[in-house]
Amino acid sequence: MKNGVIQKQRIIQSIQGLGPKISEKLINHFLTEENVINAISEARISEISSIKGIGQKMALKIIQEFHSDDESGVYTNYTNQILMTDDILKVYDRIIEILKSYAQTQYIKDKFSLMYPLPATKLNIIKSRLENYRNRLSKLNKINEETIEKIKILLKKIKPFKPQTFKDKLLLHRIIVTDNKKQYNELIELDIEKYCKLLLIESLSEKVLDYLNSFDLVIFISNDYNNNSFTDQIKNAIFLDINEFSVTDLLPESVICDFLGVNYNILIAGYKLFKILKQELKQDEETLEGFKDISMELLKGLILNLAKIDKDGEIKEENYPEYDEALKIVNSFDGIIADQEIEINESIENEIKKSKAVLEGGQIFNLLKSVDDSNSISLNALMEFLPLDIAGIIEEILMEAREKLIERLNLEAPESSIVFELYPNDMNFPIEADNFILEKLKNNLIRREKILKFEILTQLAKNLSAVKPLVAKLLNILFELDELLAISSIMKDYNLTYPNFVEDKLGLSFEGGINLFLKHEQNIEIKQINYHVGNIPVIFENRIDIKNNLIILTGANSGGKTTLLQTIAQITIMAQMGLPVAAQAVNIGLFNELFFFSKSQGSNSSGAFESSVKNFTDIIISKKEKLVLVDELEAITEPGAAAKVIGSILEMLGESNNSCTVLVSHLASQVLKVIKTNIRVDGIEANGIDAEGRLIVDRNPKFNYLAKSMPYYIIKKLQNSSSNPEKTQIYQKMMNYFEKEMN
Repeated sequence: MKNGVIQKQRIIQSIQGLGPKISEKLINHFLTEENVINAISEARISEISSIKGIGQKMALKIIQEFHSDDESGVYTNYTNQILMTDDILKVYDRIIEILKSYAQTQYIKDKFSLMYPLPATKLNIIKSRLENYRNRLSKLNKINEETIEKIKILLKKIKPFKPQTFKDKLLLHRIIVTDNKKQYNELIELDIEKYCKLLLIESLSEKVLDYLNSFDLVIFISNDYNNNSFTDQIKNAIFLDINEFSVTDLLPESVICDFLGVNYNILIAGYKLFKILKQELKQDEETLEGFKDISMELLKGLILNLAKIDKDGEIKEENYPEYDEALKIVNSFDGIIADQEIEINESIENEIKKSKAVLEGGQIFNLLKSVDDSNSISLNALMEFLPLDIAGIIEEILMEAREKLIERLNLEAPESSIVFELYPNDMNFPIEADNFILEKLKNNLIRREKILKFEILTQLAKNLSAVKPLVAKLLNILFELDELLAISSIMKDYNLTYPNFVEDKLGLSFEGGINLFLKHEQNIEIKQINYHVGNIPVIFENRIDIKNNLIILTGANSGGKTTLLQTIAQITIMAQMGLPVAAQAVNIGLFNELFFFSKSQGSNSSGAFESSVKNFTDIIISKKEKLVLVDELEAITEPGAAAKVIGSILEMLGESNNSCTVLVSHLASQVLKVIKTNIRVDGIEANGIDAEGRLIVDRNPKFNYLAKSMPYYIIKKLQNSSSNPEKTQIYQKMMNYFEKEMN
């Protein structure tokens, strides 16, 4: 076994949690250690997880562990370090699902599953990803939509090459012989015996010779086979120099098999795609990495070679005339022999009928005595009673039949000599070919066809093997194309833009932001929002009064506060993944921890309160740069205590310069009474309630503004609809309390 393969096997065994059983399952599925390493390094989650007994969770673990020391961060899982709550993980997971819905290939869907937000220390990788998209998409976007749709249809057929096995499909009546023990051991390690016989010999006895000659094909490997006296005794042999052969020379089917089945369809689709891209990217071939290195002529050659075999690896007709003829002869052999027997017997019978020979009684008696149990008569005995010219004619008939058969079977000397044994002069009439010689002749013809087939397949295998690296490059290019088109499509559908990173600052400022989930689920026009958190430059207005790390977001229920928190989380996560974001313009100072706490749906139990206090204690203690998004924390405890809890948490978060916090609350006025830290209060302003009870709202938050709540508008609606002066006065007094609190 080669050193490289041993090394790769060690790599597989060194992956944490990958025991011998899982390793065995992987190798059984992918056939070789090299294929296993390729599948893991390329993060082919779906293929690995499809193996019985592994599943997606284990597949992810294997891939992540394999890439755990990868400095590029391409597949390094930072989610446990950055996405610190279940709610922020749910936002991330939904982003990934949207991304995956735009990919055409499972390969890129899997790649998106392994695209994680990166910490601030990986800003260079984040920028590199975005720059890659920016440069390449600008050129791909020149392709018209109709062509893009054709490309997407073909991309659906592109998959990684699936390892193929030919053991079950082939009954190889083939033997590989060597007189070199070291070579024999290497062939054993390469598992050659799984597919054909393997033999180590020192000398060639008659018994061994008979054994070898029973095979369709003998492949002899030696240091110097020309000096072996017995090589000319092997009738159906191919000789290989021990220093100048590969597995392709022994088992060409193993190479060809990799190009069959689903892989054949992949290649056809890949070739069609490349032709389209070659036309569309004439001036922009650098758009796809390695695109210029793919030779159209070599790809054409690959397709032409594939066209010579069918889906099962059998040679198609009309590509190799000599082989077609040999196969036709084998398939029609029995019919050829039967037809010739009829021709011979009819010719002899006609000549005898034309003869004017007169037999005496004793001659007739002797002739009848020569008839055997099969009702045939010795041809030699018959010719004794016929005129000399008839005997000569019969000999000519047999000679002509032999020559005609040699021609029909396309035989050459010395192989053709066996035909003379097929119809000897001492046989019976009616003529029947000798069964032993017939079988021997047929076996020779089968061997001839098998050797021709082997030679053709060997050449095809070498041709295909030569372009296999090209195929790997082509597939990588097409997968990259799928990724780029997915990003391009989502950018167009959601009006995504590239974020601008502000180093040494903390926060997020975006103009024209939309909630990705609302757009994806409802596919309607979504209100664009401008918002700012932190001390980074404001991107949409020239103002400094909103630069604050602590924010309470107020407003009526159903006004869009939770949606805004989600939007902030989406933009931050996507920016730190190195993706375009759902906004017209974005400034962002990167975070190393992201927290999102959605509105509590349970009761304000002591357990929920205790757990929440512990969570916020950990957040306050953390020295990492963090974004904290909280939706109605007051739901975890009694109204009287909630403002104090919220105020103390915000005050402690505000004491450090390493966090930005946006908290949705209806208790803003109460919190402001207990907090001493500078805090900004924003409001999503409602303008009332319509006739059907729906909130009339401007979903763009007003900065430094305490928005009115839903009860205020309900009371106001009641006041406006009341014709009773006493009731109107009561409603007004109620509203005064709200307005007093807001002022």
